[in-house]
Amino acid sequence: RKPIFVGLESWIREHPDENLEEKLDTVLEDNPDVVILCDEVGCGVVPIDPGERSWREAGGRLCWVLARRSGQSGWSASSAD
Repeated sequence: RKPIFVGLESWIREHPDENLEEKLDTVLEDNPDVVILCDEVGCGVVPIDPGERSWREAGGRLCWVLARRSGQSGWSASSAD
């Protein structure tokens, strides 16, 4: 059974101004088979608030780093409606 990390986007938002890649390295070292789930936050209207833009940008960059490191990634769309 693989561990699952749900809500990467929330984790990013809760840790502003921290070295997220370094923190994630620790998670990956402790759980090399982890499955990481992150909601897409980069599509849509760009927020006016700099803080909102900042954490969304950080999320996109971190997901890109994860995809590059893993050699595999997936994207799925669904609606709660």
